[in-house]
Amino acid sequence: MSQTDPDGNRWLPTKVISSYLGYVGTAKGATRRSAYTKDGRWRAAFSRYLENKKTLQLTGALRGDIHYQYDASSVIIGTSGRVPYAGIHQFGGMAGRGRRVRIPARSYLARNAGDGMEVSPRDRDMVILRIAAYLQN
Repeated sequence: MSQTDPDGNRWLPTKVISSYLGYVGTAKGATRRSAYTKDGRWRAAFSRYLENKKTLQLTGALRGDIHYQYDASSVIIGTSGRVPYAGIHQFGGMAGRGRRVRIPARSYLARNAGDGMEVSPRDRDMVILRIAAYLQN
């Protein structure tokens, strides 16, 4: 995955505190790892973890939940609803206990351009290429 929205804009990076919590293991029974040395510097393993961390790609569940439907005049792309955090990542908003954490929008699905009935040029070109490839087979 390219770490960008459908228009090619880069997503905001994950904050270090979120990465830290993912690294040290906050779930019950998770293996606890130390991210910092005794003198307060990041451990080499934590630095490598931060370098390789990809936003929205912990398990691949969100990517696997994207589905589409089509007919002669339209295409609908979305998620099945089995991934509860899909909406907050697409649109952003307040999350967590008490809704105190602001999650930035990291759109992964294309949005209509203009009045809501028009597909963006980039998406239109992609669809045309896919259709042409299908018809050539």
